[in-house]
Amino acid sequence: NPTALDTLFKRCKTPRGADKIFRLWDDALWAVSKKTDTTDAYRRYLLRFPGGQHVKEANVAVEEAAWRGCQESGKVESYKAYLKEYPSGTHAKEAKEAINNLAYQVAREKDTIEGYESFLKDNSGHKEAEKRLRQLRYERAVRTGTLEHWKAFYDEYRYSRWTDDGKDFDQMKENAGKEIARLLFERIAAEATLEL
Repeated sequence: NPTALDTLFKRCKTPRGADKIFRLWDDALWAVSKKTDTTDAYRRYLLRFPGGQHVKEANVAVEEAAWRGCQESGKVESYKAYLKEYPSGTHAKEAKEAINNLAYQVAREKDTIEGYESFLKDNSGHKEAEKRLRQLRYERAVRTGTLEHWKAFYDEYRYSRWTDDGKDFDQMKENAGKEIARLLFERIAAEATLEL
């Protein structure tokens, strides 16, 4: 019982007895911390015994308990808090991947150009998000049929190489080029200006 050992330690009159009780108290509080198995319990141990016999184990256990808390909550904020406290921790890479996956789920649920653009600002190189964004931009250009949307699509992707799509993507670029030429010609026919 850590509380009883604390009381006994305060009453002990001999240094040798105090050392023995202190070690027993250290072990007892560590056993309670392990049994409770929470971040707070391990931190209480570290607060009471900063130079105790189980400090290394307690530090590892604090991080592991924090990581379990992240996984249980499944929230971006939890993973970010973990990374803030343990930027190069044991699970830092997993935490970053979890944040990335959760953010991608939000973008997929929105399934909008803006949602994917926002996601890709922090997660550039995410192939699935880039592919879906490209598809949405193409669909918008087809749906609206405006020169601005066709040019936005073409300007963004004309020099891109998407080996995973091959002919489909090449066809999209070709269609965009043809639509831009057609729309520009219609504008020139309607109003021949030097700018056009």
